[in-house]
Amino acid sequence: MKRTVCLILGTAVLSLPLLAQPEPPGAIAKIYTLKPKPGMEDAFEKAYKQHLQWHRDQNDTWNWDAWQYESGDRLGQYAIVTSGHQWADFDNRGEMGRADEADANQRLRPLLESVTADWSLAHYQMSRLPAGMPQAQVVRVTEYHLHPGKDLDFAAAISKANEALTKANWGQPVLWTQALTGTTGVFSAVEFHENWASLQPAETSVLQALEEVLGHAETSRLAETFWSCQKSSQSYILRYRADLSYSPSGE
Repeated sequence: MKRTVCLILGTAVLSLPLLAQPEPPGAIAKIYTLKPKPGMEDAFEKAYKQHLQWHRDQNDTWNWDAWQYESGDRLGQYAIVTSGHQWADFDNRGEMGRADEADANQRLRPLLESVTADWSLAHYQMSRLPAGMPQAQVVRVTEYHLHPGKDLDFAAAISKANEALTKANWGQPVLWTQALTGTTGVFSAVEFHENWASLQPAETSVLQALEEVLGHAETSRLAETFWSCQKSSQSYILRYRADLSYSPSGE
């Protein structure tokens, strides 16, 4: 996969807890959620393409990937994601960032009903992202809202499960992220699909795949941890908008 937007199931004990480790370089993403005013969708897309041309003219070194919600209460809204960052990148954005904001305010703000911005942290060590993945065209995002104090248990369980699922060669590539702003204690599984057809469920269930590698007793412990850590969950689907995306490489 060229760029990622922004799964976790175990044992709660690791030699060094996953969430206690400093984030690796390039693990921070900023996500803007844009909701056009009713009836202004076409005008917004036209204006946003003009804003992307501004990025090209400025030789912007950041990537900007556009996704559109295909389900849920954000249906039709846009998620604009810049990923692969360190926190210091936002200090160094400087004049480019101010000019970017000014151009966006002029072109886009009059067409928007609302805009929000959030940051997330990618937990690559808990994910399954094979090398050489093509750009995903559809993603299914499942948000898990955890009980207070359950982050480490949840993360350790997911890491254990993903090791087993990798050995079993089961399921689609998946990136686990953690919300750094907004509602706390939220982890998201971002499941990447090359097309809509690949959303078809696998013939073997996740529990069956885990049992083949870990056995029934360990799989049961993982499942118990996974469910007991959660307060609630929700899922939604987004579609990649290549025509509204920008890469410094031009790909």
